[in-house]
Amino acid sequence: MKGFVTLFMLLGSCAVQIGCNTNAKETGAASTAPPMQLAFDAAQSDSAAVALADRVLAAVGEKENLDAVRYLSFRFVIKSDTGTIADWRHDWDRVQHRYRLAGTLASGEQALVFLNLNTQDGHAFLNGNPAPEDDLQNLLAMAYSRFTSDTYWLLLPFKLKDPGARLEYLGTQQAGAASFEVIRLSFIDDVGLTPENAYNIFIDPGSHEIRRWEYFEHPEARPLIAWWENWQSFGALKFALQRRLEESDRIISFEDLVVSSEVDANIFTVPAPTQAGME
Repeated sequence: MKGFVTLFMLLGSCAVQIGCNTNAKETGAASTAPPMQLAFDAAQSDSAAVALADRVLAAVGEKENLDAVRYLSFRFVIKSDTGTIADWRHDWDRVQHRYRLAGTLASGEQALVFLNLNTQDGHAFLNGNPAPEDDLQNLLAMAYSRFTSDTYWLLLPFKLKDPGARLEYLGTQQAGAASFEVIRLSFIDDVGLTPENAYNIFIDPGSHEIRRWEYFEHPEARPLIAWWENWQSFGALKFALQRRLEESDRIISFEDLVVSSEVDANIFTVPAPTQAGME
């Protein structure tokens, strides 16, 4: 999927998109994704998988209700038995395509980035001061990478029928003590940044909520497995607020989630250098 460099880094060293506190100075510029088609092509998928995806969308509140959300905010937090590994606050104006990201880099510096998602231009601060020009592009690239990856962890149920997606029904499979209906999500060639990625998605046959996924960086890769837990309602929408990684002590949580039709423009106002805090 367009947004994952490697999720296996969650179990080891840090990764730009999803691992430990990222050092933006070492990330380089963002990749350019190939053009995408404009609509989901059901002919590329089997009908049983598409029908199951429709039931998932109905269970989480339908994509039309998500499209009506103007403002989405959350903290993407990774914790292990030894403490907090990463904590990044995301603020997203989904109408004007403004993004704000705040968190701590691997260097220990406090990063604050304001990004236009359409142009990938913006402003960045380190410890409250404007980022030097040679760091700015790396910080903007890091912010766009985190946007792409971290929001995908949250919004996958609404993206099963995105343009370029291919769905395959894998039948009923056992995982843990329960049986699930499973679909495989992969991508048409040249779609997104990493079209070789794939996911086996385990769906509760009663609630049609996603309970588990197996992420494959490429077809021969060993999967990274995460259990989807703590489903909660936010108006007409439902989100799973925790991902528990199998064979790991790491847990990803979405904290302080805000889903709103209104946005406070002050959140996206670039501050004066002496006012560039992390809140």
